[in-house]
Amino acid sequence: MKFGMNLLLWSGELNDGMMPVLEQLKKIGYDGVEVPIFGGDPASFRPWAKRLDDLGFERTAVTIRTEADNPISPDAKIRAAPLNDQAVFAWLAAREMKQYQAVTTKSRP
Repeated sequence: MKFGMNLLLWSGELNDGMMPVLEQLKKIGYDGVEVPIFGGDPASFRPWAKRLDDLGFERTAVTIRTEADNPISPDAKIRAAPLNDQAVFAWLAAREMKQYQAVTTKSRP
């Protein structure tokens, strides 16, 4: 079994201030992290791929979907709607981080 930690506990974005947190998570035995992906330039995630690789972390991503683009909505029209900008951004950022694992999405209540 592998263990991962959602980085939303500390921040909604990756920044240099997260390095001590990441180092501590690795030191106590975590195998991976769930990276918050909410905005910015998708290419800005590329350096984080190397940083996370250097620490030996696997990763998945977390973003937010709203009622307007909920892929499991009971409303067929909403389920059939094209991807919104946030979903496309999350996919592009995940690609930059070489996160070809499943991207986790969470709907707002």
